[in-house]
Amino acid sequence: MDEQMYLARIEKLEKDVEFLFKSNNDNREKLARIETKLDYLTVSIEKLERSIKELSEKPGRRWDNIVTAGITSAITGVVAFFIGKLTR
Repeated sequence: MDEQMYLARIEKLEKDVEFLFKSNNDNREKLARIETKLDYLTVSIEKLERSIKELSEKPGRRWDNIVTAGITSAITGVVAFFIGKLTR
């Protein structure tokens, strides 16, 4: 009787171990898919960060252009004024 009980327990343990190995393999496959998705998300986030940085820098560049145009206009006006005074 003890032998049959041990054999039954061994068979159950073998099935449990087989189930655990299968579960482990399934988990590895799921983990590989998750890693692939995370890699894709990382690349997407990096692209978004670059786009946001470019968009946030545009107003600064526009302001620089406006300031440059203003300074150029002022200098041109001053130079034209003095040339006008000298030629009279």
